[in-house]
Amino acid sequence: MARRILVVDDTPDQCALIARMLASAGYVTCTANSGPAAMKIIASDPALGAIILDLVMPDMDGFGVLAALKNSKTPIPVIAIAATEDDQVITSALKAGATDYVARPITPTRLLTCLANAIRLARFSLQPARQPFSPQPDPSRLLLPGTVSDRKYSPAMNLLAERARRAARSRHPVLIEGEPATGKSALAGEIYRAGPRAAKPALVMDCHSHGPACEATLFGTTDRPGLLARAQGATLILEEIGDLELA
Repeated sequence: MARRILVVDDTPDQCALIARMLASAGYVTCTANSGPAAMKIIASDPALGAIILDLVMPDMDGFGVLAALKNSKTPIPVIAIAATEDDQVITSALKAGATDYVARPITPTRLLTCLANAIRLARFSLQPARQPFSPQPDPSRLLLPGTVSDRKYSPAMNLLAERARRAARSRHPVLIEGEPATGKSALAGEIYRAGPRAAKPALVMDCHSHGPACEATLFGTTDRPGLLARAQGATLILEEIGDLELA
């Protein structure tokens, strides 16, 4: 059975908007319009897979919910949301136990990427390794064409496949450049699946949509590791890396 996503926001219209975003990606959702209502659902619903949590609510706010989750040792990934990109708010949310942070106005790409990463991380951390980590890549797992003699594909595509195989064998960072909608993300996924880290999760970060949250998301805080630390031995895919600020 698919795990449900709990959307918590004191504004019903915002709950409905976020629920529609999630439903468009195939998620099943439930909603709560207050912190106490959210805690009742969390306590009674073992099928929850993640929480989208508004930080600013009357009575029990999002930080109160995060504190309650931490005290009860409830291992549910939480995406915190608020109408600010202030570094202090982002850092406070991550320190309080949020897995990631999304600033309003919320875009589907940003929210769905954060949610997929959070669920993948939670699933990986709760399960034993399905197989030993192999130091050797498996280029045969590439779905790209294999040889230039294959008449179904152009020489340019076969050259791309060979370069992808070499990239899969390498331990160095890989830069994929190209025009929009030309398959850069698909190629990155193929290289990941053919490499030695395929048994571990691939974390994806859209640098363009993260904005000021990039630093905290990548490097973490004093008591919470960032994506760079959590991706050790695994794979980190940075989309739109050219949009990262240099300073």
